[in-house]
Order: sequence, then structure tokens, then C-alpha cells
Amino acid sequence: MRALADARATDRDLFLAELRSTDGSFPSVYWNGDDDPASLGLEDGGAVVYDLVDAGDEASFQGIIVTGTEVDPAVYTCFQATVRFERGVIVGWSSDHEAGQPDEHCATEIVDVLSEDAQVAPFSAFNG
Repeated sequence: MRALADARATDRDLFLAELRSTDGSFPSVYWNGDDDPASLGLEDGGAVVYDLVDAGDEASFQGIIVTGTEVDPAVYTCFQATVRFERGVIVGWSSDHEAGQPDEHCATEIVDVLSEDAQVAPFSAFNG
């Protein structure tokens, strides 16, 4: 969420390119839904963004955050976020990271590559 807050006034095209990156430009990697989710490196923990929908003046995406192998069992949470653009820059964002059930936005394919005893947790377990 800090990366979204820090992105205010960022150029729209630059932000979307960084969001889709796999090189660490954004503090997550992008999963296009086709690549093998085992290649995302979540055994070491991390964040993955997926289901990106670019609708011109806003873009929405889903994400998963996973603890690494230092936590047993692994813990994960999922969320959806929407970023709003005006005149080609980010003007705000919103997220459901504290509402509803965290697993409602989880990509089953990604969760399936986590350890079999991985547990879903509320976003607050990762916040601070």
C-alpha cells in the first residue's frame, strides 16, 4: 500500500509499466495469468500483482502478499486495488484490503503453489 501512496502524481504510463514489471521496479512482480506461478519465487515470500484491468481513467488489479519460508506455515493475504488517473497522472487510489474476506481476490493458481498448510490471514497481519 505504501507503493501506491508514494505513486501519487506519477505518470500513468510509467506507473502501469512498473506495475507490470518483473524487475523490481514496483515492490512486486506481475503475473500475466499464463506463466507458471511456481516461477514467481514465492517460496521466499513476496508480492504478486495480477488481473490488471486498464480502463483509461482508472486501473484495477488484484494482489497477493506471502510470507517466506521463515514462517511456518506460510501466511498470505489478497486484495484488490483501484488507481485513478487525471490528466495522465495518478490522483488517488482505493483498496478493499481491510474489507471482506482476504481470500476472495486470491488467484487459485498462485495459492496452489504455496505450501499445503499455507493459511490466509487478514491484511492487517502484514501491515506493520
